[in-house]
Parts: sequence; structure tokens; C-alpha cells
Amino acid sequence: NMKVNLIHCIDDEIIPISLAQTAYDKFIANGDTNATITFTEIPSSALSQPVTSTHAQCGNMAYRKAIKWFMKIRSE
Repeated sequence: NMKVNLIHCIDDEIIPISLAQTAYDKFIANGDTNATITFTEIPSSALSQPVTSTHAQCGNMAYRKAIKWFMKIRSE
């Protein structure tokens, strides 16, 4: 079973969430029945305050979420 997790910051000022949503929608539309596609949105409220750049500050949180996700998969 293939697993894909698109992790994106909702208020990213450089890469709009709409692009991540489009990618997710295309994965689903063209998806393999053996694939599990997840879309994880990170709200700005989860970031350290004050937020000077959502894109820059969200990267660390996105990496942490990805690591936790990979660790969960490895333990299954």
C-alpha cells in the first residue's frame, strides 16, 4: 500500500494552499486503489508567535509532522 502525505501551511505566502489542494485533488482523481493519500494542513495558529513569514516558520513544523508520520508508518 503506497502512502502519500501532502503537508502544507494554510497561510503560506509563497506557495498558496490552493496549489497543494489541487495536487491532492489530482492524486485522488488519478489515485491507485492501493494508495492512501493524506492532506495535512497546518494552521498559522500552530506556529510560534509572532509570525513574520508563514512559509519560513512553517517549514520546521512541516518537517516535524513528516518525521512523525514516517515513524508511524515504520511502526505499522
